[in-house]
Amino acid sequence: MRGTGTVYTCAKNPGCVWLTTIHRSVRVTVHPLFVWFVLAALIGGAVVDYGLVFFWIVIHECGHIWAARACRWHVRSMVLTPIGVVLDCDDADVVSMRSELFVVCCGLGVTSLVLVVLAVVAALDVVSAQLVQQAIDTNVRLLLLNSLPIWPLDGGRLLRLWCALWMPYVWAIRTSAFCGIVAACVLLGWGSGVLAKGTLPLEALLLAVYVVFDNVQEWRYAMLRVWRLLLAAPSTHRAHTIILAMHASLRDVPMYVRRGRAFVVKQKTPHGVVVMTQEQWWKRFYDRETNGN
Repeated sequence: MRGTGTVYTCAKNPGCVWLTTIHRSVRVTVHPLFVWFVLAALIGGAVVDYGLVFFWIVIHECGHIWAARACRWHVRSMVLTPIGVVLDCDDADVVSMRSELFVVCCGLGVTSLVLVVLAVVAALDVVSAQLVQQAIDTNVRLLLLNSLPIWPLDGGRLLRLWCALWMPYVWAIRTSAFCGIVAACVLLGWGSGVLAKGTLPLEALLLAVYVVFDNVQEWRYAMLRVWRLLLAAPSTHRAHTIILAMHASLRDVPMYVRRGRAFVVKQKTPHGVVVMTQEQWWKRFYDRETNGN
């Protein structure tokens, strides 16, 4: 899970992790851009402000962690990034879409619950009104930001899940990645002009760079995620039909795989239509790959 969004694996790019600490079987690692983000905050004199924001991000992330543990996910590590904390889970892509929806919504739910508690505290007037209002403003911004349909924010995760209901999983991944790239590039273009006038902190551009980088990685490794999905236990849900052209290869099948759905392959041949279950496709695919056909 991203601190202000969600992504479950950093294994696709091992070079993005520097420092490692072991704590209760969960590693804590640091993304290189996080170091530059901290340096930019130090130069801009905004360390305290960003420290408070990061505190509320961690609270938000606790909702994701609790939900992931409740769903029996294996949380391998926590990665500190410019947009918060990333949960690196072994169960990425292969868990049920309902459980992933639950994990994503729990982060947003915790932030919403924090806002309710802060509203009660403000009404009781037991803490400085200025501090409470600052905390409320911060959490409202985090909730709104997390709801944007931009990967790796929670809204981007929800967008991917929604797309996965209607299209092959590889294109659900690439659709959410494309939206993230476009949004971040717009922010980079706009932010560069504003930064030149001295009215935008450098940290905002670092966030945009990170989002672009992460979404490009998601686009590149989309098929890897699909193969990981195929290697998991076959789904017991209603199968959908994949129709292959006569001269299409069995390697083309993953391009049409839907997440959370088994599949049946139908391929036209000179001798008629060949129908293969998911297991039969695996056997034929393995035989052709090992025999070099």
